[in-house]
Amino acid sequence: SPPFAGPASGGEQLTVTGSGFATDVSRPGFPDTGFVNDYRCKFVGTDGRSLLSEAVTPINSTMMVCETPPWGTSEIASTASVTLVKGAYEYPSPSLPYSFDPPPPP
Repeated sequence: SPPFAGPASGGEQLTVTGSGFATDVSRPGFPDTGFVNDYRCKFVGTDGRSLLSEAVTPINSTMMVCETPPWGTSEIASTASVTLVKGAYEYPSPSLPYSFDPPPPP
């Protein structure tokens, strides 16, 4: 399986690394200053459907962990692009592909 893949039922831990994640509510000039626990991973499918992870607080200024949302139980693998959002702000950084694998046959 590709490095960014998991079950369509969701629940996989996805580590996001970057820089400048807000961990302190006193940082002025940051999008949505005052909230540090409203980061989410956004998954957008090739059909345009999108789902957000539950809101998370960064572990530190360079790392956070999102949990993949339940994508469904389709019989075929589905690829989504993953971006990071904070409140209403969507980071312009490149998105990463993520593959939601179908459940194993019964």
